[in-house]
Amino acid sequence: MKTLTMACTTCPASCKLIVKTENGEIVEISGNTCPRGIAFAQKEYTDPERLVTSTVLIEKDGKEFLLPVRTKTPVSKKLVFDVMEDIRKIKVKAPVRVGEVVYENIGNSSCELIACKTVV
Repeated sequence: MKTLTMACTTCPASCKLIVKTENGEIVEISGNTCPRGIAFAQKEYTDPERLVTSTVLIEKDGKEFLLPVRTKTPVSKKLVFDVMEDIRKIKVKAPVRVGEVVYENIGNSSCELIACKTVV
């Protein structure tokens, strides 16, 4: 039996979760103070996801600047390198507003890349 520890990021309590596994299956989850900790541990063990934040080039008045961007929803950690590969190729033109989609299906993740800053 293997034992893993992880910090739950679902709520401010940041519970220290203890996940016991056997043959690749979760046998026991403990240390959570709310039911969300169990769901977090199961998801984190089977298919962890992360928000990806970065910058892309934006052209304004003939000059290039960096535009902060992030994925609209978390993507599988397996796809983070594919997402970053696509991000490196992106160049947008002003104007762009906060929350505006600058790229769809980034890294074949079915996720949208959105702007984190308004540039007019």
